[in-house]
Amino acid sequence: MTPGGDAGRRLSRRRLLEIGGGFAAGAAIGGGAAGASARDDDVAQNAEASYPFDGPHEQAGITTPRQRHLALAAFTLDDGLHGAFGRGELAGLMQDWSTAARALAAGQALPEGLGSSAGLGAPADTGEADGLGPSGLTITFGFGPEVFGTERDLVRAADRPGRLETLPRFAGDALEPRWSGGDLLVAASADDAQVAVHAIRNLARMARGAAGLHWLQRGFLPETAKAGEAPRNLMGFRDGQSMLDHRDQVSAGKFLWSGSDAPAWMRGGGTQLVVRRIRMQLEAWDTATLEHQEATVGRSKGDGVFLPGTAAGRGDDYDGSAVDPDGRGAEGSHATVARDAATATGQILRRPYSYADGVVEETGQLDAGLIFLAFQRSIPDQFIPMQERIARLDAMNEYTSPIGSAVFAVPPASRGPKDWVGSGLLG
Repeated sequence: MTPGGDAGRRLSRRRLLEIGGGFAAGAAIGGGAAGASARDDDVAQNAEASYPFDGPHEQAGITTPRQRHLALAAFTLDDGLHGAFGRGELAGLMQDWSTAARALAAGQALPEGLGSSAGLGAPADTGEADGLGPSGLTITFGFGPEVFGTERDLVRAADRPGRLETLPRFAGDALEPRWSGGDLLVAASADDAQVAVHAIRNLARMARGAAGLHWLQRGFLPETAKAGEAPRNLMGFRDGQSMLDHRDQVSAGKFLWSGSDAPAWMRGGGTQLVVRRIRMQLEAWDTATLEHQEATVGRSKGDGVFLPGTAAGRGDDYDGSAVDPDGRGAEGSHATVARDAATATGQILRRPYSYADGVVEETGQLDAGLIFLAFQRSIPDQFIPMQERIARLDAMNEYTSPIGSAVFAVPPASRGPKDWVGSGLLG
């Protein structure tokens, strides 16, 4: 039995619901659904595609293929969650979320009686994904640093992953609190935008009284990108071509999955996640010449091939002093800096998505860019030194500005219907 007791957990949520009123979703449902007659065979097949929520190792959404749409949400735990009571509330929430995610990943409506809305007589499921199929939905959960904070006393100090803490401020960061931090992470990816947002909406509704939405980010990939081909980002270049191959068990064991030095609950499929929201100065980028753009990235814009002089394009006659027509050395291109940094600190598994979210009020320019997700075995040993180098040397910094930052410990998958994500930590 979880600490705090099941009955006490549900009663406290119901009481908070009665005091606080109903839940209003903080996200607009989008994606522009087309009529059934316009859906081709590929779209219909995508609607029926599914990935099991439970598994023998990692959670779905880490090594599964990237779906077209991302709905990424961070939650803040209620201020009253402390000690044994708070641990019971959090454990109960993770059990409920796992049960819900298991049904949603199969394209099913949420079971009646699940979650805090049941006490109000409302339907367990909001219904907007009815008939849309699983659409390849994956749901991934994570825990932020404050879950392991000593003041809350929710978990044992020995269960905190090594140095899981807020990232330092890197050169060029312009972080905004509304896009940074978070106690709990829910990443929902699907080939239908409405399916992904439906998952976040219903999980947020279930969390009422234990955790509230802190931020919600929505990302997308090109609808017509060919299978196995890296999609183009909003700068027009193919993104995610060079990264860790999770199918290589040796590399994955070394750079992706938690090892024997991690707490027991993180072993067997656990990993650490960095989330960065990176705004692109697209108006400035769009005035640059093609030669300048390619020299900045270090790749050909057309086919994505590394340019001579970059880390991967160096031949025996490589001259590090060579410069492009704009006077920019190959050593400073994004391809070179990123590859050299990965060589020095270890590869990471990247799952980037583009975003376009209105207008920046201060400048009147597009608020658009990249939602950067990076999984790795150790954030302090991999991402932090990698990003420190990139922040100092990468020519791309002229056109990008990180405005959001968060880190999470991502537990292994639940093993079956009687298990739940985080049981090794909170059970």
